Amino acid sequence: IPDQTYTKLSVVRCNGAAYIAKGANTNIEPGVTAGWTSYWMLLVKDAEFEDLTEANQTAIVDAVLAALPDGDEVSY
Repeated sequence: IPDQTYTKLSVVRCNGAAYIAKGANTNIEPGVTAGWTSYWMLLVKDAEFEDLTEANQTAIVDAVLAALPDGDEVSY
């Protein structure tokens, strides 16, 4: 993901997983760049995607909402 700028809540696939941006960032590769967890949250690894049930989807959304600072809202 070199030379890319992402906004908060951007979703990317990188190195066999999906991540969501906690905030705006540039040149921070999730799972690779030092300190990446300050900018990205792991949503699901590709191997786990096959088992993604409705309950798992709800757990992922709940985790994303919990990771947002107070007052932030997301619609889906």
